[in-house]
Amino acid sequence: MNFAAILIVLLSTVIHGNIDKVPFEISPVGLQFIPTDTNDLLTIENDANTIMRCVAQCVKNIACRTVNFDPSINQCSLFTSWSFEGIFYSSSPSSSSRSQIGYIIQQPVFYTSYHQPCILSFNSINRYLQCVNGTWICPDQYFFNGSVCEYWRSFNQLCQTDEWCDSSKYLTCSTFSNTCQCNSSMLWNGSQCISACPPGQTGVTFNDLPTSIIIPSGYGGFQWSNMNACTLYSDQRACNINLNSTSFTRINGTFTLNTLVVYVYSSSVNVTFIGSNMGMIMQSYTFALSNAYIWPLIFNWANIDTIIVESSPQPQIPIINIDNIYITV
Repeated sequence: MNFAAILIVLLSTVIHGNIDKVPFEISPVGLQFIPTDTNDLLTIENDANTIMRCVAQCVKNIACRTVNFDPSINQCSLFTSWSFEGIFYSSSPSSSSRSQIGYIIQQPVFYTSYHQPCILSFNSINRYLQCVNGTWICPDQYFFNGSVCEYWRSFNQLCQTDEWCDSSKYLTCSTFSNTCQCNSSMLWNGSQCISACPPGQTGVTFNDLPTSIIIPSGYGGFQWSNMNACTLYSDQRACNINLNSTSFTRINGTFTLNTLVVYVYSSSVNVTFIGSNMGMIMQSYTFALSNAYIWPLIFNWANIDTIIVESSPQPQIPIINIDNIYITV
C-alpha cells in the first residue's frame, strides 16, 4: 500500500522536557485496523473530527501505537498494538465507509537507550521502553530482537531465546527447532500449552522436536537409541530409525513407566516391551497385532532404568512409533 508518511511534532515539556517527534503513516480511505488481541484497545475518543486529530490523540498517549478513525461518527480508537500486530481490513466496495488507519512507523532509533541506565522518575517516561531496576528494557510482553522491541511470538514462530516466546501461553524456545513450543511434557491445544500428564507424573510428548532429527541425548531426561522424531497426521512422535530394536534409558536413576502410546503399522507383528535395571530384565510384555494399531498401554513398571522395544518377525520397514510417555521419578 502507498501510504502517506507524516511527522507529528508534539511539544511535551511536561512529560519529556523536549520535543517528541513521532513518525506516523496514514492509510488510504476505507481501511480499518483489527488487532490480533482485542484487549489491545486502549481507549475510544469521540471528539476527533479528522484523522490528523485522531493521530494527535495517539501521540499524546504514550501507550498508543495505532489508531482507527471513523469520520461517520467522529470516533477515534486508540490501540496499544503496532500496525503489524493486527490486520488492515478493507471495507467492501459497496460500503460507504471512510475510515482510515494511522500508525507509528517503528524504527530502531526508538531503542538506542535499550539496556542503558535510567532513573525512574516523572521525567524518565519513554514511549517505547520502560525503566526497570535502573535500566531501559522492552515493555511487558515484548522482547528485544537486536534492533527493536517486538511483541512476544506465538506457537511455531521462530525464536532465539525463551524471552522471545509468549510465556503467558507457557511457550519456550525449543533449542532443537528454534521455534516457540510447549515443553516436552505439555501439549498445544490451539491457544496455549496445557499439561499432558496426570498429576504427579512427568511426560515426554516429542512435540517440541523438529521432524526427522535423531532424538538427542538428554531429551526428556533419557538416552535414546535408534529413534527419530517424526510427524504423522500433524502429531510429533518417536519412530524407530531402522529395523533394530529401540530403547530409552533414564540418565539419572530409575523411574516408573506408567503409560505410553504405541503406533504399529503392519499387517502382522509381535511387539515386545522389556523393562530392565542395570541390564537385568525386570518386566516383559508382548502383544500380537493383526492390523495397524494405535494402543495406549498401561504398565506401572517400577524401579527400571531402560525400556527396550522389539518387533518380530523383523519387518521390512520401520513400523513402530512411540508417543506420550508418562513416568514417575
